[in-house]
Amino acid sequence: MSVHDGHRDRMRKRIIENGINSLEEHEILEYLLYSFIPRKDTNEIAHNLLDTFGSLKEVFDAPIERLERVKNISRNIAVFLSSMSELSRRYMSLKEDDDIYIINTQSAVQLMMPIMST
Repeated sequence: MSVHDGHRDRMRKRIIENGINSLEEHEILEYLLYSFIPRKDTNEIAHNLLDTFGSLKEVFDAPIERLERVKNISRNIAVFLSSMSELSRRYMSLKEDDDIYIINTQSAVQLMMPIMST
């Protein structure tokens, strides 16, 4: 039995119990890669992405062609990862339709985030 046995199940459990923000940047990438790489350890690939681009944000902002240059990153993975920043912006713009009241600093940041991220 390997230390990696059950790793994906443990990660899913952490997300369910504590949310995606409980994961480190490389773990978020690992998790996102599970759907594309079902039977291989994605930890090294996640670290390669972060070593190449420097941060999760930079991975998501990277052009498809640059992502594909990273070892074990297929076109499908590159397209998926490069779509994450636009998906986030779209989601945040949809939240603009929700009633947001400025009652503290956090709600002011929440209101301004979609505007400032474009």
